[in-house]
Amino acid sequence: MSLNFSPALIQLTKFILVGASGLVVDFGIYTLLTRFTSFGQNNLVAVGFIATLLANFNNFYWHRYFTFSELSTSFFKQYLKFLTASVLYLAGIQFTFWGLMNWLTWYDLSARAVAVAIWALLYYLVLKSQVFNSAEAK
Repeated sequence: MSLNFSPALIQLTKFILVGASGLVVDFGIYTLLTRFTSFGQNNLVAVGFIATLLANFNNFYWHRYFTFSELSTSFFKQYLKFLTASVLYLAGIQFTFWGLMNWLTWYDLSARAVAVAIWALLYYLVLKSQVFNSAEAK
């Protein structure tokens, strides 16, 4: 008996794996710099920004070559679109998180989990249709 998974499910699984690798990169760089360098210990926000930016590039690379295998658009142009989508994704999470906590008085971890879940789905759909869409490049 062989398992036949739909291409959409396989792609979504790859998307989740790449996102997890981005978390490892982000937290790994942040932890190394803030625990083992004086620069990191004195510049937590700057190090957080650097770690997030490197994790973002990690995710772009793996989405381009692994998740979506979309190489028909120039690397730089595609990365700018990815970065724009990522900034909007992060802003959406923060706004939703804030709204759930302040307007609906949700517990912070519940609000964060719901905000990330909602925006991760939207982010996946935007990346699939706008950033890594080979039909758009033609």
